[in-house]
Amino acid sequence: MSARIASLVPVVLLAIFWPTPALACGCGGTISTLTAAERAGVVFVGTVSRIDSPPPSNARYNADGSVGVNSSAAGPDFVLFDVVRVFKGPLVPEVGVLRGNSTCDFPFRTGEEWLVYGDEAIGGITAYKCSRTRLTVSATQDLVYLRGVDARRPQGILYGEVLRRGDGPDGVTRSALFEPLQVIAANMTQKFTTTTEPWGAFELVVPPGDFDVWIERREKIVAPKRVVHVNNGAEVKVQLLVAYSTADR
Repeated sequence: MSARIASLVPVVLLAIFWPTPALACGCGGTISTLTAAERAGVVFVGTVSRIDSPPPSNARYNADGSVGVNSSAAGPDFVLFDVVRVFKGPLVPEVGVLRGNSTCDFPFRTGEEWLVYGDEAIGGITAYKCSRTRLTVSATQDLVYLRGVDARRPQGILYGEVLRRGDGPDGVTRSALFEPLQVIAANMTQKFTTTTEPWGAFELVVPPGDFDVWIERREKIVAPKRVVHVNNGAEVKVQLLVAYSTADR
């Protein structure tokens, strides 16, 4: 029996008994690429080549004693990736990821390329939204950092959230952005820029040193500059507050 076929056997068994959670996914805050990579058992870039869904459980016993057919799947999907690059874990050509039925799972589709932070489980790898797993088109800073680690390049991470000052009477009400803003870190010789995610999270990979950090919206500075020191191989989390109100939008 080949290693690939052998890996599918426990998946079939797992699909029979695996529960299907429906809980919302709460991450409790943003984590950096550094932390995500340290926590994960495997980190790789791969292209989805196949998605296998378990067959429905056919038998359903009704209260009146009759038997019906259950059309829902009995377990997790098995998502097979063709591995493009491994950053952590065994060097293998394919990796199987188990995808359940909760909001913490990913909408993988065949042909997509993903950066996966996963953990080993029976029958495959598990990966959840709080792990920073994402499409490679949205993983620019992740890949800069991971490639930098491989190259042993001096670097650190500046990350956190950008929040919007509200219009309340105290002037300090905070809420998520829900619009892209640019976070900029610069010193005397270099300038690094990234765009926030919809809820305001951001990450910048920078060399060690001191940086002025600020936020721009349509090339206009909308937050006071801050000086942040980043050590080699370390992460620094900051919360930035945008200085404009909804009237300026």
